[in-house]
Amino acid sequence: MAVAMDDILRFTAKGVYLGQQCQNVFFYQANFGGVNSPYATWLQGFRESVIDKVRVVQSTSYAWTETDVENLTNGLDFATEVYNPQILGAKSGDPTPSFEAANIQLKRSTKLTRHGSKRFSGLIEPDVSGNTVLWTVSETDSVLDACRLHLFAVVLMVPVDHGTPVIVGRNLVSPGPPPRYELDLTKINVISDAELTAVSTQRSRKLGHGI
Repeated sequence: MAVAMDDILRFTAKGVYLGQQCQNVFFYQANFGGVNSPYATWLQGFRESVIDKVRVVQSTSYAWTETDVENLTNGLDFATEVYNPQILGAKSGDPTPSFEAANIQLKRSTKLTRHGSKRFSGLIEPDVSGNTVLWTVSETDSVLDACRLHLFAVVLMVPVDHGTPVIVGRNLVSPGPPPRYELDLTKINVISDAELTAVSTQRSRKLGHGI
């Protein structure tokens, strides 16, 4: 099968930092440019649209190892890109502990879901003061763009808009304990903007609050 218009794709980007496994999940809704596009092209676009923008603020001790992509709409298609060599962060300096991360809030465009969130670890000590991240304006914009801008992939040497970044809602399946939730593809919220909020941890946001 292939990507169709409005399909929801989930990207799971994995890394290793100071021996700690890290991952972030991103969702995109396919645009015309992504229809029938090979998943290898989507993965290449993700690497350039997201990872290359985030790694500029990460320690050289952080290594992106691979990214998985799944088509949630057709429930069948998947692909993986393993980074060999691994993609390292670009900043030298003493690394912060693995549990520290920069929190990015993904702004919803409607009340269909709550705001989303991303947490990026691999900070360096000179970039952290108390609960504040001290990135430059250009560094901050680079990370925020990775979260709020469309995914572009190069096709025949031309950047093509493949997907819109979205928040996917969840539904309660079982009250538990612990409670269990599942993704609800009828609750798709386009990300309107992103904001750097504070130093946080790698702890995943609570289930049911959107991703």
